[in-house]
Amino acid sequence: MQKYTIIADPRVKHDLKEAKNYLNSKRKDFGNVFLKQYRETLKLYSKTHIFKLDIMIFTACL
Repeated sequence: MQKYTIIADPRVKHDLKEAKNYLNSKRKDFGNVFLKQYRETLKLYSKTHIFKLDIMIFTACL
């Protein structure tokens, strides 16, 4: 199985932290659910040849 590299940009860490805090303020632990699904999606993208990752997906939470 071929794996693809997802490039991380450290600036996104701040944005994801803000999104998590906002979602948690609206509903308890909803931000944590969001980040869990986000990480699972990136793992799927890194293992799936159907998705061509010619563009960079930025994340620093993995």
